[in-house]
Amino acid sequence: MNKAQSSTLSPAARRVARTILNGFESYFAEYQNITLGAKKRFETANWQGVHEASTERIDLYKSKVNRVVRLVRECGLVKLGTVAVDGTKLRLNGLSPVGHQLRNTA
Repeated sequence: MNKAQSSTLSPAARRVARTILNGFESYFAEYQNITLGAKKRFETANWQGVHEASTERIDLYKSKVNRVVRLVRECGLVKLGTVAVDGTKLRLNGLSPVGHQLRNTA
C-alpha cells in the first residue's frame, strides 16, 4: 500500500484492519503452540492426544473469531459498507505479510 492509499483510509478502517490482523496473529501463534506436539502424538499413536489437540484448535478458532467480531463491532462499524471493507482490505494488504492473499477475497 502506498502513502496515497494509506492517507485516504478512515481511522475506523485502520482500527478494523489492525484488530483483524492482531486477532489473526494471536490465533496463529496459539495454533502453532497446540500443533507443536503433533509429530510426537502421531509417532506414539497417542490418538486421544490427537483428538484433544484437534478439538482445542477448533475451539481456539471459534473463540478468536468471536473475539475479533466483538472488537470490530466496538470500533463502531457494526455494518461494514463496501467502502469501509475495501479500505480495510487495503490496510490489511499493507500490514500483513500474507496480504497479497487478501486481495482476492470478497
